Parts: sequence; C-alpha cells; structure tokens
Amino acid sequence: MPVTIIDRLPLPNLKVYSAGSVLLFSVAVYYAVNITSDPNWRVNATLQRFEVDSDGKKENAEAVSGVSPVAFNVTRNLTEQVLEVMTFMMHEPLCMWTLINSAYCALVAAYAGVLRGVFGRLRAHEAQRAKDKLWNYVFNKFMFVFGVLNVTFLDEVLLWLAWSSLVAALMLLTQLCKDRAEYGAALLLETAHVAHMVAHSSALLSMSSLVLLLQLRHLLRSLLARLRRHRLYAALATHMSRNYPMASPEEVKNHEDKCAICWEPMKEARKLPCAHLFHNSCLCRWLQQDASCPSCRRPLSTRPAPHTAHAGPSQLFHFDGNLQTCG
Repeated sequence: MPVTIIDRLPLPNLKVYSAGSVLLFSVAVYYAVNITSDPNWRVNATLQRFEVDSDGKKENAEAVSGVSPVAFNVTRNLTEQVLEVMTFMMHEPLCMWTLINSAYCALVAAYAGVLRGVFGRLRAHEAQRAKDKLWNYVFNKFMFVFGVLNVTFLDEVLLWLAWSSLVAALMLLTQLCKDRAEYGAALLLETAHVAHMVAHSSALLSMSSLVLLLQLRHLLRSLLARLRRHRLYAALATHMSRNYPMASPEEVKNHEDKCAICWEPMKEARKLPCAHLFHNSCLCRWLQQDASCPSCRRPLSTRPAPHTAHAGPSQLFHFDGNLQTCG
C-alpha cells in the first residue's frame, strides 16, 4: 500500500531534481558569500546565542565566535574566505538544509551513474523489487530511529539519516547483483566444489562417492537446464524484436488503455499483428506460456506447428514452467 501511494505522487525525475538542487546550492553559496564579505559578519544578530532567564525573557549572550568586531580594511586570503563561507552555511538553517539536499542529490546521481554503467537499463521486475525493498527499509529505519532509539536531537537525526542513506544505496546495488548473478555464480561454484571432492575421493566406489556423484549429476542437470532456458529466452527476445515492433508514442497515446496482462498504464508497448498493445515484459512472460494474443487469442506463431493427437497449449518456446523475465 505505501508503494502504491508513492507511485501516485508527482515526484520529479533525476534531471529536474538535479537542476533544482544545483540552483538552490548556487543561491545558498551566493547568499553566504554576500554575508561573509562583511568582516564583522560574526556579530550578526542571527548568529548569536541567547540565554533565557528565570522570567522567560531572552538575554543576548556572546556571539558564536566570541570575537570582537574586525576593521573593514583587513584583507583575507581565499582559504579564510572559504572557511568563513562554510562556517556560515553550517550555522544558517536554510543553508544547512540546502547542503543536506545537495549531498542527497550527489548520492542519487552517483547511484544512478553506477546503475547505468554497471547494470544498464533495469528490467521491470528488478525496478519493482528495488522500489519495494527501499520503502520497506525506509519504514523499518524510521521505526528503529524514532521508535526504538527515540532520537530527539537534530544532529543525531542527521547522522542516522546520512548513515541509513549510504546503507540503502549499497543494499539496493547488492540486491541487483544478487538478482542477476548470484544464482549462476553459486551454481557454478557448487558444481566445481562437488567435482573437486569427487576427483580427490580416496575410494572410487565408496558410499560418499556415490552421494557426491548423485549430487554432481543434479547440479549438472540444473546448470544445463539454466543454459537451455537462457537460450530460449534469447530466442524469444529475438523473435519479439523481429515480429512485434515497438509501438510509436502516438499509438500508445491514442490507445488510452491499460495493459491487458498487468492492468497497468503503458508508456512503452509492443504492437502485435492484431494491433493490440502490451508491455514488453508482460508480453515476454505471456509468450513463454501461450503463443496467442492475450486479448483476442489470435495465434502468433510464424510457423505451423505439427499436428498431434494430444496437443497442449500453443507455445513457441517451452520453458518447462520456469518463467524468464524480459527487460
């Protein structure tokens, strides 16, 4: 339910968010430079501490820096000016929140760059799993910080926020790595491990060797089945790209309907010979089970299937019940 609500919010894309963050950061820096250009900016009333007496009245205390006014003819080098600008921005609330937003923008941009450079375009199920995992993590961390630890100070909240953001980014990247490479890598390592134990077994016909050989046979069959499903997936992707082109933006807009498979709005879609439109990933999963149009049941096979007495569902690519997800 929370993910559905978030999906409906008009959140800006990365380009708009980055442009807005850069603009806000530039305005904050300009404001800080303009304020700190005055040598006596430290005695400004907005940066002074106040003490509350017993009557509830505020009494002006010493300035934050605790220094006396400086003459206007004092020259400062670039390092001192940068340090003063940073000091002012750390004490000014608006500038402080702008810095926090800029740090988050840099983190999101770095995360998007890693995704584009390493993983490329995410598949539909990968993006959905990452989104679900992110919002579950945000909810759990919120309950932990404010419900279990009962953090009330702003500096502690900011520290927990920064740490949780870094962990969330690493967690999502790890999840994507697991979705794409863990199964195949783990299967290869386990097969090599069992083969190594069989090769170095002391007794060739011992009971342990028989158990290892049976396990190795199961692993090899699983690995071959995985390779076969990958070849079928590649053939299915090639078949879809050749026979079912992507619909133009005008066709998708004029269609004004949801995907008949997942009932979600369509921004991009593939067009079947019967002029029905579907999501690419939805159509890929459908064709793994039945080679007909999901709406009108028109056969989609480009070659005639041999007639058999006990014909099952029409399938271009038989995946043995193991569905592959298309991007």
